[in-house]
Amino acid sequence: MMMDCENSTGEIYSALDQLSCKTCPEEFAEFAQTLSMSNVALSTGLSDPEMDIVLENQDKLGRKVMAQMDEGQTEDETAPELAIAVYCDGQKLFYDENSVTENGFSFFFKDLYLKFKTDSTDVLELRTDHPTPYMEWKVVAQVRISASDGTQKFNLVDGDVFGLGKYDSPIYLELDHSKGEVKGLKVDMRLISYSFDKVNPSLFKDTDVTITFNDGFDDFYTYGNLLQLHSHVLGNMVKHPHLLDVYGHPVIQLTPEDREMVTELLVHLYPNSRPIYPRFRTLCRAAWKFECSAVKFRIGEWFVKHISSHKSTLLEKIQEALKLGIGDVVIPRLVFDAVKNGEWAKLIGQVGEPKQLFPADVYDEIIAPACLYARKHKSFAWPKASDLVQRPKDDSDPSVVRLVYSGVTVLAHRGLLQAHNMSRFGVSAATDRKEYYPIFSVETREYLNNLQIDLHHFLDEFVDFVYYNKPICETCIRPMLIFAHDNELAYLKGEMEEAIASQPPISTNIMREHLTLASKYGLDNLLRTTLVRAEGHYIAVAQALVGQSGIVNELTIPTMRKLADRLCTGWSLINRKMAERTPTTRNVRRIFLDEGGPVVPTANPILESFYGLNSDDAYGDAN
Repeated sequence: MMMDCENSTGEIYSALDQLSCKTCPEEFAEFAQTLSMSNVALSTGLSDPEMDIVLENQDKLGRKVMAQMDEGQTEDETAPELAIAVYCDGQKLFYDENSVTENGFSFFFKDLYLKFKTDSTDVLELRTDHPTPYMEWKVVAQVRISASDGTQKFNLVDGDVFGLGKYDSPIYLELDHSKGEVKGLKVDMRLISYSFDKVNPSLFKDTDVTITFNDGFDDFYTYGNLLQLHSHVLGNMVKHPHLLDVYGHPVIQLTPEDREMVTELLVHLYPNSRPIYPRFRTLCRAAWKFECSAVKFRIGEWFVKHISSHKSTLLEKIQEALKLGIGDVVIPRLVFDAVKNGEWAKLIGQVGEPKQLFPADVYDEIIAPACLYARKHKSFAWPKASDLVQRPKDDSDPSVVRLVYSGVTVLAHRGLLQAHNMSRFGVSAATDRKEYYPIFSVETREYLNNLQIDLHHFLDEFVDFVYYNKPICETCIRPMLIFAHDNELAYLKGEMEEAIASQPPISTNIMREHLTLASKYGLDNLLRTTLVRAEGHYIAVAQALVGQSGIVNELTIPTMRKLADRLCTGWSLINRKMAERTPTTRNVRRIFLDEGGPVVPTANPILESFYGLNSDDAYGDAN
């Protein structure tokens, strides 16, 4: 992930910058060039005996280092003594021979790379990575760690549920040789959830606007209707283009300095899993330069909730907001809160002329009106999303289209539908192409009829989600999942899968439905979550389900085999911690040859009691 060029402006920025650099470094060119095998092209081999794997990987590491020495690339390197084998869901992960460095190596792990970094103090850092910026991923997995001295089989020494996502802290394995030298590690994983999202604007296809920066790098492709809806500046460039491509579509020409801002802005205009904070300052500049009101207020809410708490005084918070260029949105809320909690009264009581603390235009146009507003109103309300981007009441706007099915019509903005993907929708033969017909399969219609869901309400729920990312009502979740699957609405489908997975399978009917939906519509995360629940907190429900007559005919054979396997050999059966879906925060683990677990902080009676606190620090100066 590319980082902002300016210096960190606060503790939270520093923490986020370090995390981003650690989880997705910017300079990957050399690493990317060395990759010689595609993860897609790799076939999974049969599991080797455990000790063979240790010897095999150790031999590979040794050959790689020796080859580098022969080429004069290293002088004092020796073959690493520690060998590692990694399995995921019972399949061996392939070792990436080209990734070996003096203190690290990696394995191919689905779309990602599972990277190990070592140091001279017997500490092993484990994390996931990807060489391309603007890729988002989340990984939660059951993890078991086994150790060996190279002369006997592995001993299972530790296990827990870990987060291995892009923004998760790495796992640190501290090797302790006091009970025997640890020469080999085996890491077994069973995925609970996995998602990988490509959000780079250069990957958007089938669009009608090109954005070029004349810097020799890839152009961006997007939808003119989407830009006109969200950005006043870019929308005008679409309406009045200075250049057209061979198809007659607008080409927007911007400066190389705009690339970072436009990249971040486009990512947040599309539906995806990227959070707001990785390049927060760049997004702030983009939202104000290109006049994106909806993004501005999203930024403002996040600033007040997360960043302002790291500033101790109102003056510091206002200065930070002005530095980011978001004062017109954020300062009214900061001043409102200060008036209500007495901080404003304290400030004006300590300073001879408070007005001089702020720029004159900021005080006159923002702070003073905010003070008056706070004295007249009991609460502060951000503009609603429906006020910033309103749903159309008629189709007079050329960008507004009609979604039609079975005599029911709902209006929506073409740009928002394009961002979610409307390629599967049928379209009218009229020249204005104003009517679109989404697919309603037999399964969707059956759900709507059985649950007595009004079709107009269902389409309204869909459009509200497209406009405001509004949660779908519980009744509509399952038919909306099938609707999203049939119309290839990937983001909506993922959200519906997550919503269903959040519902505990408290009965055999619910668990059966979860397993059926997962196998029928390719919901891997729902299947993984249900299997973890089946071996853990809901094992009684799973056992009752397996014992029902006819269940074999309702579930696919692979699903039945996985369920039976979890009920027989599930890791949660002997370690209840493995049944959790929330990753542990105890990521520093100590590994011995025959045992292991989280590192326990050193006991210190002073730190664990109030004796370690100075009364002035706790309660303030008595004077």
